Amino acid sequence: MIRMLAEWIVALVCSQDPDALVLRTCGGMEADTFPAVEVPAGEIGIVTGGLPVRSKADVAAWSEIFPASGWTVLNAGWPDLAAVPEGLGELAKSDKLALLSANARAGGRAYVIRTAGGRKIAIIGATAPGGKVEGIADPSGAVAAALSEAAPRADIVVLVLHAGRDQAAEILRANPGIHLAVVSGRGSGDPEPLRIGGAWLVEAPWGGGLWGRIEIRFEGRAVSAVANRFGRPEGEPSSALLALRKKHGLTTDLGGDVAETAGKGETPVDRPSAAVAANRACRVRVLGVTERDAYGARKAAAGRRLLVVDAEFENLIPLTLVESHQVSTEYRIPNLADHAYVVVDRRRLSRLVRDADSLPGHVPVRDFKLQRLGSKLRGNMIFEIPKEGVDLLELRLYDYAHGHMFPPPLRGNASKVTDPEPLLEPGRNEVVEAGVYGLRKTRELGGAKAPEGMTFLEIEFLAKSRFTYEVDAGAFDPKAKQGDRLEIGAVADWKEARKHLHVVLDGEYMYSPAAGTKLAEEPRFIPDVATGDLLVFLVPEKYVSLELRCDFPNAQTPKGEVIHPAAIVLGLEGTRPELPEREAIAGVEDEVFAVSVVGQNLLEEFAAQKAGKGMRFLVLDVTVKNGGEAGEFFQTARQLRYATEKGGQIGLHRLSYAGPRPAAEIAWVPPGGRRTFQVVFEIPASERKLRLSYSGVSKAEILELKPIEGGGETPKKRACPKCKEPAAPDDEYCQSCGEKIGK
Repeated sequence: MIRMLAEWIVALVCSQDPDALVLRTCGGMEADTFPAVEVPAGEIGIVTGGLPVRSKADVAAWSEIFPASGWTVLNAGWPDLAAVPEGLGELAKSDKLALLSANARAGGRAYVIRTAGGRKIAIIGATAPGGKVEGIADPSGAVAAALSEAAPRADIVVLVLHAGRDQAAEILRANPGIHLAVVSGRGSGDPEPLRIGGAWLVEAPWGGGLWGRIEIRFEGRAVSAVANRFGRPEGEPSSALLALRKKHGLTTDLGGDVAETAGKGETPVDRPSAAVAANRACRVRVLGVTERDAYGARKAAAGRRLLVVDAEFENLIPLTLVESHQVSTEYRIPNLADHAYVVVDRRRLSRLVRDADSLPGHVPVRDFKLQRLGSKLRGNMIFEIPKEGVDLLELRLYDYAHGHMFPPPLRGNASKVTDPEPLLEPGRNEVVEAGVYGLRKTRELGGAKAPEGMTFLEIEFLAKSRFTYEVDAGAFDPKAKQGDRLEIGAVADWKEARKHLHVVLDGEYMYSPAAGTKLAEEPRFIPDVATGDLLVFLVPEKYVSLELRCDFPNAQTPKGEVIHPAAIVLGLEGTRPELPEREAIAGVEDEVFAVSVVGQNLLEEFAAQKAGKGMRFLVLDVTVKNGGEAGEFFQTARQLRYATEKGGQIGLHRLSYAGPRPAAEIAWVPPGGRRTFQVVFEIPASERKLRLSYSGVSKAEILELKPIEGGGETPKKRACPKCKEPAAPDDEYCQSCGEKIGK
């Protein structure tokens, strides 16, 4: 206690040192969380990481709010260099604001001289994007050049760097004339100053919710000590800033509780922050957020970035009296990946990366626990998010035993992001509520062109879980009576979604997700926000009806029960026609399926590909009916093969999955429904007696097809004169568009 008091007295005396130099820092500002507090008189306000600008509204807000706030140094950080608000660019030409970057072509001047406490301070700005970027030179050489020019004019040199600590340390070691380096805070979130040779390295907090306060103390003209702390902006709100915030429609700054961490010689104190959430058992504090292309050996996928959330968890469970002893209760999560998520723009769900447990500095994923009251655990949580176009990032921690924890947004303002609206009424079953939130057709996608008569269909598919847990009502409602129970939404997984998600044309032609689909192979849906991603299908341009069908066979509830929910069918366009009756060339009645060959054609070329020398394509139209009471898989590739005259068998050609009526290796056929598709075999041109081998549930048969007349010569190739789709020899009308072909 005496020692703590002594440290507090030392800190107090130092903080009142009239010769101390005070810098106010922030790693970067967000317009919607910019506090209505001005930088105190006599202090230098430095923004180390730029001002993210995502809209014209941001430009207008920054151009007025920033210069009125008292911040006078803005280091243009990557990737904000191309988006400096026009008003600030003009202001930077005066002495009121210094727009800095020694190594960026568009970054303003290399350094500025400021006077405070009777000392001249040279402030050098630079940015290190972590790789070669056009318009940005290597920071090391640029900083050295600026240092040689600025140092003779100043008593102290401060480097402001939009980069990580490791990059800053390298520059400090190479430039001994720098006294202090301040880096942007999208890293560790740790305010503790570090000594690098004869210099100090300090981090600034990110986002505007917290400010850094760096106090530099001197012995004579030399720097003797550096202290740093993070805290909420101090002082009364500025009426001018409040008026400007109101003018630009910005929210008031958020509140909460966070432990402010002091630098050396200072005692931690509690101050408000915008980065905290708690339930009755745990408190989580977000101390820093960064976006990276790589984290250690872990690299982000193409078009993605890794979101690194630096968080601290604290056990709040009160001690329990057991036989006159106060006993701690452990706070435990068996698998954090089932409870921690980031929601992007109220549309996309990001989960912890699969290898999170093996990454250095990551919090435990399996067997996450805080042993006793007051126990704390700090580390990173790593998610993958889109690289571009992200406005809102929300961390959601679901705890069904003690209550959910939803800290304020990691980025953006939730009130400014509208929830997406479905194009039509969503469908519902016991598992999910699912809807279509976007629909687009295009002939070209990702540089690929659709074949003649086909088009790419893009569908934005979002869903919410409808599963529930029965929980202690007191965890979610403090007014609940002891023993009351409550139904709370739980997450739902869609196992093997790609097998059970199809577009169906005209009630019988099924199309599986194509290349370009972004929805996860087995997506997870949360209960309170509709999330999902893009689906891509390659379909004919002409059809009567278009439906999106979602099946959920053998779904499993949170309690482990297996259920068989109804399919969700979303009618996108048209009305499903009455299915036509077609004459079968050959067929077989199996235990569940009735399989019929309803079309047959021999072609030298199919789907723009030619058969091999001495070979031809046998194209069969096949209809499979499901007479059972439950949906069933028809294993097309295994159950249908061509039987040669010599007793051999030929499997499906890859073109079976690329034609206008493609087959699926495993086709889901709903109860009482049917699916019609084309299968393609590449067979010897000498074959005259054509046969199809069927291997089913209860039968294995050889089906006789139409024989080839005229010594095995290929019949004349026929196609629809309108849509060019191949036609069978006896087709009088096109089965695709209805155009008359003639005999």
